[in-house]
Amino acid sequence: MISLDEALTIIADKIHPLKGTHTCNLKNALGKIVAEDIYAAKSLPPFTNTGVDGYAFYHDEGTKDFQIIGASYAGEPFQGVLEKGQAARIATGAVLPAGADSVAMQEICDVDGNHLHIRELPEQGANIRKAGHDIAKGDIVARKGKTLTIQDIAIFGALGITDVKVTRPVKIAVASSGMELANADTKAHDGMIIDTNTLMVSQMVSSPRTEVTSLPSIADNYDATVIALKNAAKAHDIIITTGGVSVGDRDFIRDVLHDHGDVLFWKIAIRPGKPVLVAKIGDCIVVGLPGNPVSAFVTCHVIVKKIIHALNGQNIHLPDGFPVTLANDITKPDHLRCFIRANYADGQAHTYKDQSSNLYSSLTQSTGLIDLEAGRSSFKKGDRVIYRPYCLFD
Repeated sequence: MISLDEALTIIADKIHPLKGTHTCNLKNALGKIVAEDIYAAKSLPPFTNTGVDGYAFYHDEGTKDFQIIGASYAGEPFQGVLEKGQAARIATGAVLPAGADSVAMQEICDVDGNHLHIRELPEQGANIRKAGHDIAKGDIVARKGKTLTIQDIAIFGALGITDVKVTRPVKIAVASSGMELANADTKAHDGMIIDTNTLMVSQMVSSPRTEVTSLPSIADNYDATVIALKNAAKAHDIIITTGGVSVGDRDFIRDVLHDHGDVLFWKIAIRPGKPVLVAKIGDCIVVGLPGNPVSAFVTCHVIVKKIIHALNGQNIHLPDGFPVTLANDITKPDHLRCFIRANYADGQAHTYKDQSSNLYSSLTQSTGLIDLEAGRSSFKKGDRVIYRPYCLFD
């Protein structure tokens, strides 16, 4: 049994970024990963303009009176050249007329016909937004490996970028093992349960960076498990299974991966989720998660998503989280690192009343995980611990 940190080190060392890219239209690029540095082909703003409504003029030795000879509006720039003693009406975002070097806000201006008087002369260069002040032509606006955000999409659009080269999606297959499982859209017979793990895990790993396929449940049979995993490995980068990785008589996922795969590790000193197994069948990564829903949920966050990050060339460290105060006492096994379901409120973490790994309610009624390190068996009310909201793991 290894520590979680050791498991993450193995993932970093043994699992490498996928090859392959494709071009994606900007409308569909949100959340995808850029495959190359992206440079600005033009400056932003593309021309010198103003951020106020007012009057553009040339700042000349304290002159406050000007002749208005035209106007510059957004999309309709002034076509002439301002001389000394001349001004032009200007609107927010409009091109600064040639010859002007300052803009007076209309609130400090008096206008009589085409005569302008500026009551309080602003400093030279006032209210000017120079071309390239935001982004200069040739600047890198997104580096290779960046996950594209709404903000990035906005910049690309402003720069006239319509298509970006992105990494190919990670192809993921998800399946549960067990004769007792029924599909979520069917009626479970006596002794059977709904296969919620496949439904849950499939949704947890779905993103603009993945393509997810839900497979039929794998029967509790050695030969059937061999066939199912080898067939899925031919068409996917990752196979995620739930159940069948512990020490039961029908835990065939564990046996098949030891016999037919290259096991990277099995069993991590964490709770919940200790029996997690990671192996390779050819180039495909197979992750065997425990069958209890909470164990599958937690290990999907701390192991599966990190493997996806590794395949995408991203950082695989756990999210930082933040320190909080415990609202109640907790006891735990000394040798295990424990992830405790909790709610965060008023600066305190309130642990869920029952930490059993089969309780769906502990997931729906918690907002994140408290990370309790190995080497301690008890934590007291008022202790400071690390809390990670579920949303940080994405």
